[in-house]
Amino acid sequence: MELAKWGDPLAAGFARALAENLALLLKTEKVSIFPWLKATRRDYQVTVDVIDFIGAPGEGARLRAWWSVFGSNGKVELAKRYAFLEEAVAGDDIAALVEAQSRLLATLSRQVAESINLHSQKTNDNG
Repeated sequence: MELAKWGDPLAAGFARALAENLALLLKTEKVSIFPWLKATRRDYQVTVDVIDFIGAPGEGARLRAWWSVFGSNGKVELAKRYAFLEEAVAGDDIAALVEAQSRLLATLSRQVAESINLHSQKTNDNG
């Protein structure tokens, strides 16, 4: 099988795609990827510890990760969750695997965005 390569390191591509997804889901352009400027004020900070992000064409793809959402400029943990996500890979080629992995990342993005929206609503209800 021919080896397929990512255009950039997986960690950087994962972070960029997650940030883009969150910007769309949260309807904001104010999303930064670490490292950010020290003076940047952050309403929420998201950390993701990816345990595995694997798959095989014609089989399945899996994403396992711990993720957290912090508030108060990164000082207070608002949520910590474990994601165990699986997707079928519809075809026997790398493109089908990448599509399945994109769906996994989209699901993770929705989980994180829902958590941020929940805490944002609580803050707005109390403020």
